Amino acid sequence: MILGQAATTLVAKRAAPDMPWWVLLVSAFLIDIAMFSFVGLGIETMEPTGGKPSLSLKHLLV
Repeated sequence: MILGQAATTLVAKRAAPDMPWWVLLVSAFLIDIAMFSFVGLGIETMEPTGGKPSLSLKHLLV
């Protein structure tokens, strides 16, 4: 998921080369930032689905 959003930033940078990188990164991650903000404020909820997670976080340690 993170690579897909970074790829979106690269495509947007090619379309708008004078736009700063940080603006493009924030805009690509804006939906995630909004979702976690809403969860933190109690507006939205997240509940486990009951199964094993399909993606392990072990890959982040590499």
